[in-house]
Amino acid sequence: MKTFLLSAILLMTSIFAAQAFETTSLDPVITAPAPMSNWDKLGQKNVNYLIEKDVINVGIVEGLFTAVKLRITGNDINLHRLVIKFKNGPQQQVMIKKNIPAGGYSREIQLNGSGRRIIKEVVMFYERETAAQPARVEVWGKHN
Repeated sequence: MKTFLLSAILLMTSIFAAQAFETTSLDPVITAPAPMSNWDKLGQKNVNYLIEKDVINVGIVEGLFTAVKLRITGNDINLHRLVIKFKNGPQQQVMIKKNIPAGGYSREIQLNGSGRRIIKEVVMFYERETAAQPARVEVWGKHN
């Protein structure tokens, strides 16, 4: 029974990996590590298998930011959208609708408005690609 279960899990993993490759091959997802010298980690969340909404409150990290991006570890995720709320100006909604592989990054998302923004919170709508292992999303903010 254990052998059958292990075989089924390996088969499902390879099928999901093939589908993820097909859906992400033309997407603007960065899989190589990017230089992070002018980036601050704003927070992180674990991703459940079901579609969910998570909020990262950025109150601890103070500063002015010009862009954000997400780093994914552990498992692939389907990122639907972000809502970035600011202390200095109206919120920004970003439709993503992309699969981001484990070890990958979202594209760099430029923040609306003139100058640099104070981020209050980042709201993420996403789901884990498979139930095989947990995923973690890190939100990074760029200083200029």
